[in-house]
Amino acid sequence: MIAPGDAITLVDRQTERFSIDEFWKVQLSHRPSTDALVELIAIPGLASDWKRRLGEREKWLRARQ
Repeated sequence: MIAPGDAITLVDRQTERFSIDEFWKVQLSHRPSTDALVELIAIPGLASDWKRRLGEREKWLRARQ
């Protein structure tokens, strides 16, 4: 568990395109770019549940374009 004051060290960066902040901007956007969703899904190490949710959203948005 991380507590206030604990140090966090970046060990590996899977993408230069998306920071955590950028991930949340896309995720919380009303109608994010489907290209951005596809790019997020392709990030190695992203949890399979996130990949599934982002994929479902991408398919839903494409069906309504």
